Amino acid sequence: MKMIKRLFNFMGKRLFIMAFLVILEIFLFVFLLANFNYLFRVFEIIFRLFGLFVVLCIIRYNEKPGNQILWIVLIMMFPFVGSILYLLGGLNIITDKHIRKVNRKEKETEYLLRQDKKVLQSVMKENMYAGADFNFLNNCNYPVYDNTDVKYYKCGEDAFDDMLFELNKAKKYIFLEYFIITPGIMWTAILDVLKKKVKEGVEVRVIYDDVGCINTLPTYYKDALESFGIKCIPFNRVSPVVQLVVNNRDHRKMMIIDGKTVFTGGINIADEYINKIEKFGYWKDSVLKITGDAVWTYIVMFLRTWDGISKEEIDYYKYKNKTEVKKAKGYIAPYGSNPFRKDYIAEEAYMSIITHANKYIYIMTPYLVLDSDILSALTLAAKRGVEIKIMLPGIPDKKYIYMLSRSYYRPLLKAGIKIYEYDPGFLHTKMMIADDLVCSIGTINLDYRSLYLHFECSSFMYECSCINDIRDDFNASLKKCTEVDMDDASPNIRREIIQLLLRLIAPLL
Repeated sequence: MKMIKRLFNFMGKRLFIMAFLVILEIFLFVFLLANFNYLFRVFEIIFRLFGLFVVLCIIRYNEKPGNQILWIVLIMMFPFVGSILYLLGGLNIITDKHIRKVNRKEKETEYLLRQDKKVLQSVMKENMYAGADFNFLNNCNYPVYDNTDVKYYKCGEDAFDDMLFELNKAKKYIFLEYFIITPGIMWTAILDVLKKKVKEGVEVRVIYDDVGCINTLPTYYKDALESFGIKCIPFNRVSPVVQLVVNNRDHRKMMIIDGKTVFTGGINIADEYINKIEKFGYWKDSVLKITGDAVWTYIVMFLRTWDGISKEEIDYYKYKNKTEVKKAKGYIAPYGSNPFRKDYIAEEAYMSIITHANKYIYIMTPYLVLDSDILSALTLAAKRGVEIKIMLPGIPDKKYIYMLSRSYYRPLLKAGIKIYEYDPGFLHTKMMIADDLVCSIGTINLDYRSLYLHFECSSFMYECSCINDIRDDFNASLKKCTEVDMDDASPNIRREIIQLLLRLIAPLL
């Protein structure tokens, strides 16, 4: 079983699959051309017609023009392979039935997240642009809250002790939802608390992504957790063939305790996230601790996922607790995205910050795979005189994504945008902040998969006290960075060709 799983994991590498299919299509055409000229013509016509049909599907269903162009060019080059990859991955016509049920549950439970009109009106009076951003999120069924306190941790190890402290205080329930769980110091410490709390009568539920944990957890780890009394769901269980190219993963990270506290941000549960082991130098990440009214949105997001996958009847209001937080500064709207929504909430939240910024925009992201909309918005903001600084890893975790990210350096630098690479190691923080006023921080990378294909979560904040801490952390981190200049971004011919090819297949990476 382990050998089969390792083989599947190897075969599941998206670049390997795509390269294999492309080579197979080329080989088939060459073979037919050399041996069966008539059949070659027949197959070519069939493939071209099939590709034309899929292109029409792209125009009909894929509403992002930049993404349309990438898929159409790929299909023009490789009609059969490009069409199959789009139908399986881009169009999402084949996916796990439970994922579709999660999407339906989101629609069915919209009534759970009702906006307090006084709160929305209050923020609109303070700042019309922030009010417009929050109104957009509210129209996507993610209300804005006041009465919520937010604490920012500049790295995973700073948050870990507080996470254990709050877990040990749990009296009613603990919910964990993570893309990656890896046995080690961090997970052992958390699991020990979970097992203890179960014995005390605390309800514990865990969701982990099956692909995210394919290298870290045994196939039937769910059974092991349930033997401790922990309820568990692996998200979108891995199955061969079809799901080799299905993209929809649960990339969210949240730890909810008694409906009073939630920890969220970039960190998964693995030792590199708290720098107990070293993988790519120092691991720079971020965590938010949220207490107060806004925790309710995270509870609803977690239970929607659980409700969609399990057959359990869930009383959502059972898990709602009265807030114990006094009036806190600022406003916050936690929000989630899923690949079946057509409002592109993850991208639009970032676009709103870029569009409304007047003084500066600071960005931390591990990956930089920009579509035409975000690239245009950034360059336009820079031309308006907005200072823009983007920070990326100095040591990448995926070399091909690193090369793809660098392909965007030249147009950004030409627009006057400053780019920095974090010298100590891997930067995993996903954050955008502007003008000391607004900030979005969570699990959403600036890449195709996070913006369009994954289930994600983030928190959009206005004038929360932690925004100054986030800004100060960015400025402190700049001192550990190397600024990229135009000479650094000038590729040689070979590298430029590779970067262009990577841009072409960006939706598959």
